[in-house]
Amino acid sequence: MIFMRQFNIPIFIIVSLVFCSCQKLNVSLGESELIPLTSDNILNNNWEFKKVTENTNPIYDIYFKNKDTGFAITGFGIYRSFNGGITWEKQNFRIENIDKRERYFPFINLTVTSNNNIYVAANAQALKFSSGFSDSLIGQKILPYYAGSEQRKVVGVYAIDDSNIYFSYKDSLLFSNNAGLSWKILSQTNSSNSSTGYSSLFFLSRSLGIWSNGTSLLVSQGSDSVWKRSNFMFNNQIQNVALPSSQTAFVSTKNGLFKSSRGFDSFDLIFKTIKENRYMSISFVDENIGYISYENYIYKTKDGGKTWNLEVALVNPKYEMIYEIHAIDEENVWACTASGGVLRKK
Repeated sequence: MIFMRQFNIPIFIIVSLVFCSCQKLNVSLGESELIPLTSDNILNNNWEFKKVTENTNPIYDIYFKNKDTGFAITGFGIYRSFNGGITWEKQNFRIENIDKRERYFPFINLTVTSNNNIYVAANAQALKFSSGFSDSLIGQKILPYYAGSEQRKVVGVYAIDDSNIYFSYKDSLLFSNNAGLSWKILSQTNSSNSSTGYSSLFFLSRSLGIWSNGTSLLVSQGSDSVWKRSNFMFNNQIQNVALPSSQTAFVSTKNGLFKSSRGFDSFDLIFKTIKENRYMSISFVDENIGYISYENYIYKTKDGGKTWNLEVALVNPKYEMIYEIHAIDEENVWACTASGGVLRKK
């Protein structure tokens, strides 16, 4: 998922976990709610929490290539794991072609290619770090820096491979098919409708992708240069998208989770959140199995969102936020938190 945030994180945080598997939410379309944890929830040991960062630096994004190799970013740090998230190490890096005024923009989200190159959206710039397996990363800026331009802040990144790379500004989607040597604008949104912090990119294949910006949802139409805007009007800003098949999409907004199984012009609200203006991350491994993180909870569905099991809650402190969740299959799932921790399904 892909976005910018502003949070006030307490200096001292002690994290306690409640892990739950038997609390099922029996829901119907448009009527379900994600309910808070209660004392009746049953505990299990399917998840564990690992503190990764120094102090309380939040982890903003997490990405696993496979069940062993994963990367995570804080505002100004990159971490990697080679054992499925059991242990983590901070990577040294330098950025070669950025001057002093650009150097300190925070990292927002990342993606990793099959060649282990790391692409990072960093607020006002797009970065590439070669060879994530190296002990000392070398980064380069691959998009122009626009000083003082609010709409030209980089808020999203998706690399299909090292030649075909997408970055999104707040108001436009850019594409390079030559490893970032040149770029073209594929689509733009009206400035009044552009995101104030959320943007999400996801590709099922090179020819089928989905991009959200503000309340707009756009779908690629079999070509790098042809994007169609969905006819469905979302009432709130889109936060996250998932595309498990060519006909099924999941979209989270500030007031709930939507699903379409009939293309991308018609969506049903499959549940609503109790509190609006809360961030929801989603990750689906197929049309039926998926995970969402909402505030300090993780939920799982095995039937495409009809029913949900409450899997995890961070209950001490009350507002320990889960930022992003990433699943590569039903059993290999990770999430990152505001206190600099990683949740791992064992």
